[in-house]
Amino acid sequence: SAGSPGGNGNGSGAVSSDPVPGEIAPALLAIIGEKTGYPAEMLELGMDMEADLGIDSIKRVEIMWSLQEQLPHLPQVSGSEMSELRTLKEIVDHLSSLAPSETAGTTIIPAPVSTDSDSVKKNS
Repeated sequence: SAGSPGGNGNGSGAVSSDPVPGEIAPALLAIIGEKTGYPAEMLELGMDMEADLGIDSIKRVEIMWSLQEQLPHLPQVSGSEMSELRTLKEIVDHLSSLAPSETAGTTIIPAPVSTDSDSVKKNS
């Protein structure tokens, strides 16, 4: 149980390293609420970013930066890709489709904790 990242609180997914819609959507809605001032509970995934929420291309980039800061394992999305995504659901689906379906092959590999503690014991 040591080393399992907590803090998300929803517990819906057993795998924590893969981005899943259940993780992306709440983070996206929270960031959009923060950037636009809309209450998060008013936001829905079917909303059009420009028509419904008044989010321009510059604000979209800010939102993506914030999302990638909050969920650094998400794939990078270019500005041209962002401009094609109209609704919040399209962004979530796009990010989910870009995400690796397996943890193998990703560059984010945590160091084994036991090796670190073993070397500390030897040096003391």
